[in-house]
Amino acid sequence: MDNSSDSADIALDAAEAADAADAADAAAPVIGTPWSRLVLAVGARPGLIIAIGAVLVAMGHSLLWMNVVIIGVDVVTLALVHRLLRAEGRGLADLLRFRGADVGWGLLCGLIVLVAWMPASFIGNLIAYQGAPPASSYPSVPLWLGLLSVTIMPVTIGLAEETLYRGYLQPRLQGRIGLIGAVLAASAVFGLQHIGFALPGAQAMLASVVRTFLAGLVFAGLLMWRKRVIPLAIGHWLLDLLGLGLPVLLWSLQ
Repeated sequence: MDNSSDSADIALDAAEAADAADAADAAAPVIGTPWSRLVLAVGARPGLIIAIGAVLVAMGHSLLWMNVVIIGVDVVTLALVHRLLRAEGRGLADLLRFRGADVGWGLLCGLIVLVAWMPASFIGNLIAYQGAPPASSYPSVPLWLGLLSVTIMPVTIGLAEETLYRGYLQPRLQGRIGLIGAVLAASAVFGLQHIGFALPGAQAMLASVVRTFLAGLVFAGLLMWRKRVIPLAIGHWLLDLLGLGLPVLLWSLQ
């Protein structure tokens, strides 16, 4: 009887711990994160993306190939965040615990960001070009790249970027520099990483940084509203599926 009672208590404690983790506020400030970890989280992904973009440009390749390379960068990003969380006795599962309602909230978050993307793009283009950007031209795109751009790529980007910038960085920066500073800093780093997708033109880079910084502010607000990372990742998936993946697929079909 004692053994069965102990087993029941253990099972109950495990269920309560899971419920507590499920209800955890992902937007709550995390106090005392070492600056060394924050610097690594801030610099690793943007530095890697910009370096890869620069190599592609130097080799004469189209930046559309970033749609392939970014999947590997996303895997590295998720591994890095998991490693950083393990130093706190946590892991990716604590940030990415899924609930059925996350799908609906995630789609709503995606629609909100899609609506915000239009004025963000307008402002970015206005600052960089003082008007509409020049028409873009793309090289021939193989069908497999188009398919990859609407299947795997939006999923990995949504998970990696929301886990890193909103799930990990924003709450820990808030514990160091306050809410406003954290939101601005995390959104700025999120914007700066997009330099790697707009090389080598200065105007294209500026427009990309401005619009993604503004989008980052929207994602930051959504984190404070929903207090969970998964709805943001789903919303980010929708944004990249419609705004990035689908155009590449359509181009590959021409």
